[in-house]
Amino acid sequence: MSHEPEARSFVPPSKRCVARFRYSDSPFYGISRCRFLASIRHDVHVGVCVGLLSNASVWWRPETDSVIVRTYKPYYDYVSFPPGNWLLANFDKRECSGNAGITCDSCKRCKKFAAWRHENGVDEYDSALDIPGLTPGDSRIDQNRLGESICGLCGGFVGQRLTIEPDELKKPRIDLANPRARWLASLASEHTREYYGEIFDSFFDWAISQKHYSLLPSVDPSVWLVDHRRLEIKTENTRLHCEMVVRDWCVSLKDGGLDPSSVTTYRHVVSSFFHHAFLHSRGRLHLPKGGGS
Repeated sequence: MSHEPEARSFVPPSKRCVARFRYSDSPFYGISRCRFLASIRHDVHVGVCVGLLSNASVWWRPETDSVIVRTYKPYYDYVSFPPGNWLLANFDKRECSGNAGITCDSCKRCKKFAAWRHENGVDEYDSALDIPGLTPGDSRIDQNRLGESICGLCGGFVGQRLTIEPDELKKPRIDLANPRARWLASLASEHTREYYGEIFDSFFDWAISQKHYSLLPSVDPSVWLVDHRRLEIKTENTRLHCEMVVRDWCVSLKDGGLDPSSVTTYRHVVSSFFHHAFLHSRGRLHLPKGGGS
């Protein structure tokens, strides 16, 4: 499938495309320079104008047309984002009125964006836990709706409010910033949570002891592991590093006398963590079926 070239905020200005966009209509003003690399061919440009709302971007084709796209997180933080030609062809001038963490207005933009993601093998909706900077008790959202999906475009909650039983409200809040805590909280029983937690900790302790992973004592292991995985899948020669670590761990378990069925269970537990931490398939572990080797 065809996508516009990726443009990250840290691309040096000297290496960017020289195309500029002038926007003078109130409340937007100023000149935006294209953020794509000059060395990569593209006929639709993207930039940010002074005065645009947070995370909004302007996509334009010189001398013809343009569109403002407001997203709840930067366009370059998406696993996959529609190409500029598609945005110009499918988005009219009316923006979404949905708000991140509150409601999705189900406008045509939201529906088209979700349809594009579905057609291109990307999850239609993100997790409510993906709202930037979300913390327990955050006043921006209804804490009883953390299990719902949010629109991938405007960040508003999709669908009707969930019915929360009184006993559910008594459950302790989870640390939303901690991947391990979120993962364990998603499991059905307390016994399973304890069992999975012990296996995960055992895996990570082994990986540290074998110098596969290295982090400061003050850093939370699960937060570090998610950040490490995000980085490694972007680099071709390190993309399968975590798979290699899990494979070697499973081999060490076999060599230590653990029966094959238990090794499979242990591998499944660690894979479950990655599966929960990443909504998109690229971040999840890609291990062969069967044994750990």
